[in-house]
Amino acid sequence: MIKCKKTILIPLETISRELDYKVFISMFLAYEGFNVVLGKKQYINYLITKYHSFIYLDKGYHEGISDNLYMMIKSRNGFIINLDEEGAVDFPDMSTLQNRYSKNMIKSVDKVFLWGKNQKKMILNSNINFNNLVVTGHPRFHLMKKNFFGLYESDVRDIKKKYKNFILINTNFGFGNNIKGDDHVIKNYSNRFKNIELIIKEDKLKFKLLVSLVKKISKNHDVIIRPHPEELLYSYQKKFNNNSKVKIKREKSSIPWIIASKACIHMDCTTGIEAAILGKKVISFVPMNLNKKLLTEVPLKVSEIYSNSDEILKSLNATQKKPFNNKILDNYFSLDLDINFFLKQFNLLKNKNDFNSYFSKNLFSEFIFYFKLIVSKILRYINIDPLEKSKLNQYNKKFFYKRYAYYKKENKILSGVKMIKKRELYYFNYDKT
Repeated sequence: MIKCKKTILIPLETISRELDYKVFISMFLAYEGFNVVLGKKQYINYLITKYHSFIYLDKGYHEGISDNLYMMIKSRNGFIINLDEEGAVDFPDMSTLQNRYSKNMIKSVDKVFLWGKNQKKMILNSNINFNNLVVTGHPRFHLMKKNFFGLYESDVRDIKKKYKNFILINTNFGFGNNIKGDDHVIKNYSNRFKNIELIIKEDKLKFKLLVSLVKKISKNHDVIIRPHPEELLYSYQKKFNNNSKVKIKREKSSIPWIIASKACIHMDCTTGIEAAILGKKVISFVPMNLNKKLLTEVPLKVSEIYSNSDEILKSLNATQKKPFNNKILDNYFSLDLDINFFLKQFNLLKNKNDFNSYFSKNLFSEFIFYFKLIVSKILRYINIDPLEKSKLNQYNKKFFYKRYAYYKKENKILSGVKMIKKRELYYFNYDKT
């Protein structure tokens, strides 16, 4: 057993959504005296079996899957902080969030970081009253403030230069237009969504209606469609292959695309919220024949809502954007993230007497693990997993370093933070001496 700094393990699953803020908090946590390891979920899960006493930053509870992971972490004297990636957007009955913030999850973890006051109210209304609930906000939205726009400056410039004045349409039909097909969705999501087949059917209808909308809008405007990472790109390419006014793009984070756009259109997507935070004109397309019970509420509350293409075209031609109640964003997203308060929650765990990180180094087991990884890489190269390829596109040092260098430049206190790549993982540490 090798004694080391207090350690935090942070899994990474979707580059476009998670990388910016996870590099950001990794650097601040390193400055606070932690040894932070950031990387693909499969590699981080391997380290769980090697470290003793650490903090694991969980990205969301899934019934029947997370429970085994939590048991493993607890067996290694690990602490769990839940920071959900889907912590605000849900159907009107809040069924998905109630499952993700279940009583079992809250009992199992050490701290639950909530996006806003409304989520805490929802949990307390469910007769779950624990003292490990903390409203912190989410760092992802903190990075949408104007003082961080420099992070996206070069991407925005490149997008504008190439695509000029365009309308951005973000889609979220990952159930009905999934890379791996309907059977995969039913198998993997039926335990989380009791009406999954109905949701798949509704997503297929949304896709059909959106295609019709884009065909009409593209007569007057250039359009960029940015599908969800779990969606099949070919479905869009097949529909718009002969339309020079429509481009299908998924690279980069959603943020530079939103900043570079003239306006954003969605049906009920989280990117509508991001666009509202960034001050863009946000339009939600909600045709009359959609099932309103299967539309997520919050993105609609911050958008102009129209049911047909004529209304949308009229709005796109208007110079003004309709205002919305900013209190919605405050209640659901706590946009004024207090980074010191956020970091304090980690330090409260660090100061516990039984938190002394150790790393067990076993050369033979390490050889076996990395041999399996090499074999799996070869197999993935031969038979590429399209979902992993989509979610982890640009998982490389150049992409990580761009964020690391920017935060280091903009925050003087982070100048001493080091980021070192070891195999497929990124280590952050800070030596104050």
